[in-house]
Amino acid sequence: MHFELLRHTWQAAVRSVLWYRNLATNVFLGALLLLLILNLLSLGLFIDQLFLRLLPGRDPVTAGSGLLVYYFLIDLAMRAVLQRVPGLEIRPYLPLPVPRIRLIHHLLVRSALSLFNFLPLLVLAPFAVKVIMPQHGSVPALAWLFAAWGLIMSASFLHVSLDRQHLAKPQRALAVGLFFLLCLAADRLKLVSLAGMSSAFFQLILTHPGATVLPWGMVALLYFFNVSTLRRYLYLDQLPASGARRRKPAGGLAWLERRGEIGCFLALELKLLWRHKRARSSFSLVLITAAIMPLFYPTIKDQLEFYPLPGAPPASLVAVPVSSAEERLVTFRVISNPAQAKAHVYLTGDHVRLGKWQPAFLPLQQQSDSAWSRAVAFEAGTTVRYIFTLGSWENEAGMDGGPEPEVHSFVVRGDTTLTHAHPRWKTPHRLIPVEVMIIYMGLLVTGIAMLIYGQFVFSWESGFFDFLLSRPLPLLQYLRAKFVLLLAFTVPLFLLSLLLGFYSKQLLWLNSALFLYNLGVNAVVLLAWATFSRKRLDLNASIFSTQGKGSSQFIVILPTLIVPILLYLPFALAHHADLGFVFLASLGGLGLLFQSVALRGIARLFLRQKYQMAAGFREL
Repeated sequence: MHFELLRHTWQAAVRSVLWYRNLATNVFLGALLLLLILNLLSLGLFIDQLFLRLLPGRDPVTAGSGLLVYYFLIDLAMRAVLQRVPGLEIRPYLPLPVPRIRLIHHLLVRSALSLFNFLPLLVLAPFAVKVIMPQHGSVPALAWLFAAWGLIMSASFLHVSLDRQHLAKPQRALAVGLFFLLCLAADRLKLVSLAGMSSAFFQLILTHPGATVLPWGMVALLYFFNVSTLRRYLYLDQLPASGARRRKPAGGLAWLERRGEIGCFLALELKLLWRHKRARSSFSLVLITAAIMPLFYPTIKDQLEFYPLPGAPPASLVAVPVSSAEERLVTFRVISNPAQAKAHVYLTGDHVRLGKWQPAFLPLQQQSDSAWSRAVAFEAGTTVRYIFTLGSWENEAGMDGGPEPEVHSFVVRGDTTLTHAHPRWKTPHRLIPVEVMIIYMGLLVTGIAMLIYGQFVFSWESGFFDFLLSRPLPLLQYLRAKFVLLLAFTVPLFLLSLLLGFYSKQLLWLNSALFLYNLGVNAVVLLAWATFSRKRLDLNASIFSTQGKGSSQFIVILPTLIVPILLYLPFALAHHADLGFVFLASLGGLGLLFQSVALRGIARLFLRQKYQMAAGFREL
């Protein structure tokens, strides 16, 4: 029966008119899938080298095991946005003499056959064979692989359960999502160590391969829980509808309607967005993205370092004390240009205490704007070769193209200080400075809702745009309501981003500056750009539907995300990062101060473009 139902599903897909209508798109997506498979295989084959460069001194097996718990959480969030739980396909079978339990098993098997469950194996399997098997043997390696796959399958069935709970009792799904976010926040604040717990669990798997039954026991538990839940809800009126789901109107907006014309426009716009699938899904994606992105700030600051932000803590020092009478203490001292005062200097070499040429192994302690030093103990008579590196040297590819570092050599005779003035070192090649990434993420964390809504700010009303033009529309009030709504979408996300202050006060100030830039500059740019919209927007389409989208949605990225980076770069290159952020905040403040002038200009632009917009919105 399962194979027959799967065959029906395949036939329904390939016989669909949409399959042939979008044949070119399907071929293109197939090529992208093949490219993704090759990239994942390459990642699996070389991920151990990646760990050695990004996490020097750590065992790749321990590092990989610790990261699996983060993949589980990210995978669950991606499934919530991207993966659709099968449901509508079984509606034609409900009136037929087919046992409901078989239909339920078919739904769960379909969800288990998702690509989300198999693509990670392209990374995990080569890692298990290449790294784990030589260290621990074939049986522990296979146990580790199956345990990791069990974790992925648990995410699959947990997603099915949460999706069902979201339809029946949304507060339960919300509570589970909040629990995972609190776990991530506790991990970031170092209250708990998710990576440590994950590493300990998989170390247990490697030591006792029979413990693999634990994750697969969780898979079985979630599977039968879903069977029990679906048996209660497998009826036509309980399945998700093919169109927009029925929801209560967005009531409770009378207080807005009492705020004059702007309040009435705001209430109508919010009701429009709430009642349609595409808008609701878009803002669900916004909430998930805004909740996850701040968690990557520390990673970006640590891994993409060009030079640290003002006030950033120095690199942690690894103590290498004298442990015997035969050892001598050697102090490495570097004197360089004060212009490099914000840089980190590292020492590496051929000795085990210098990391055996591991990148960024020993950070030197900064004594002044132009001096760094570090003391290391060696056995007397040892010949040591070493080099200095500037910044965070994390990959050999990043070292290409520059001058070769000066390799120093000396024989340890006694306690001594080796002073190097202006050494020739390797400066890692950073395509993207850390501040550029923080600007990009800061603009998105506080402004992603504004960007998603703002690029379609008039297209949301494309279905009745002609009606709007036929009414005596107070244009300035109409545009001001749009502007206020853009601000309303931005302020809550900024308030959430204030939690970053627990991690770094610098990031808090930077996000505040980018928040002002979003309000004063990007909001105006999006409103002006939206007057050139020409495509009708289907509000009941999927969030990832390309309907209603065109090149203009990609072009608008230039002024909103790339221009602030270009404005900031001169300050960064002059080593005045703080002034660059003050400049961006000042532009935002000026934009808010003169927003009435900007709205009058947008009104004139709207009047010139409104008939072309209406003609475009009429096309299906």
